[in-house]
Amino acid sequence: MSVRRLLRDERGGWFRPDVLIQREHIGKRRFLYGLEQLHCPKIFWAVDSHLNMAWQRWYIRLFDLVLTPHSSLFAALPQEWQSAPAQNFAWPGCRRPWRSHDKRSHSVAFVGVIDNNRPMRRSFAELLRRRCGLEACTLPFDAMLALYDDTRVLPNEAIAHEFNFRIMEGASCGCCVLTPDIGDDLAANFTPGREVIAHRTFKAQASLNSAHDWRAALEYALACLRVYRLEQGLAEAQAAQRLARDAGEDAAFAREAQRHALRLPT
Repeated sequence: MSVRRLLRDERGGWFRPDVLIQREHIGKRRFLYGLEQLHCPKIFWAVDSHLNMAWQRWYIRLFDLVLTPHSSLFAALPQEWQSAPAQNFAWPGCRRPWRSHDKRSHSVAFVGVIDNNRPMRRSFAELLRRRCGLEACTLPFDAMLALYDDTRVLPNEAIAHEFNFRIMEGASCGCCVLTPDIGDDLAANFTPGREVIAHRTFKAQASLNSAHDWRAALEYALACLRVYRLEQGLAEAQAAQRLARDAGEDAAFAREAQRHALRLPT
């Protein structure tokens, strides 16, 4: 799309902005040409760089600044590709009324498309179904937020080990977000261990053995325990023990989860 066409006014002239900001749109991809005609700062907001770096590394050369929740990906580019500086900028959260976790109906929830194009997510959803009796679903945006408002723990799947919308949406709704440890991009927005729980292994991310399966499930239970510990004190470890049992673990696992709860930081 021509910049002149984009900025054309009703009198046949064209508007000269003080700054131009283009946000990547997931469904409608637009490439602007003629940006060199604008004598103002030009900013590109890259949303899905983990999937679109193949063309974004070229396109960002037309801009003065890149805003992105995936700044580590741009930092990893060869020096000759770092034409525009990349600054961390995640999409804003949603202002939601707080609901105490003891008043939430769902222990765990997951919203996302499950199909053959997402084999890792399909395996992830199968793990949640097997351990938690949870069926992943797709919902309109407002209905999804309403579900998160009523959910204690939100496990996150990252298709390319990236900081994604689900993390911010779940945290906005007060969920305990359990996410892969995606490194600096997560730490730039949240404090791991306090505001989100980051894990390093999960069944959906690789073909893991039973020991890793067990560890991943334990991390899930410990995330539940941490939420209860923060809200209601150590007595809630008993409720988390029941959650662990509901997730399909045996009594030995539940006892181990409760034992670990005694060492959780407040």
